[in-house]
Amino acid sequence: FYYGISSIAAYLIILPTTFMPTWLGGDGYCTDLTRYVNQFDEANFAMQVFYIVQFGKHLGRFFQHVFSDHKETSTNMFTSWIATFLIFFSYLTNQWIVGIFVLLIHDVSDFFLIFARAYREYKYVNKSILNVFYVLAMSSWLFCRIFLLSLCCVYSGFSTVYDVWTNPENYSA
Repeated sequence: FYYGISSIAAYLIILPTTFMPTWLGGDGYCTDLTRYVNQFDEANFAMQVFYIVQFGKHLGRFFQHVFSDHKETSTNMFTSWIATFLIFFSYLTNQWIVGIFVLLIHDVSDFFLIFARAYREYKYVNKSILNVFYVLAMSSWLFCRIFLLSLCCVYSGFSTVYDVWTNPENYSA
């Protein structure tokens, strides 16, 4: 249930910001990060609490992999370290809204995947229902991690860097 609660909390936290696109229920658009270059006026206490909880979860998972005896732990340890570092880095550089959006899209797809895996372990599994859960999991994974991540984070990041690079006079402090 962690990923479900985390997804709902992240959605509610960034819903009133100008980063949440209208087609996801917000009033803004996610393809322009230049708004946050010189000012960060949409930060609130809920964002700080969310970041602390997510950082603690990922740091705890990192140490869990460090002290584990499983062979597949090195890859898991590396990805946990990267996630912990990126959460910490985005917090320090005031990229909270983008960071929460990234955590949101990862938690949503993880929720559906874990839900499908949990149902697979159920004693009375119905294969048709299981197939529906897996289609839902893959659909959410493709939408969140391929489409949303590419549009709202990667494209936005590159277009913002290009705009700041070509028009530095607009972003001087």
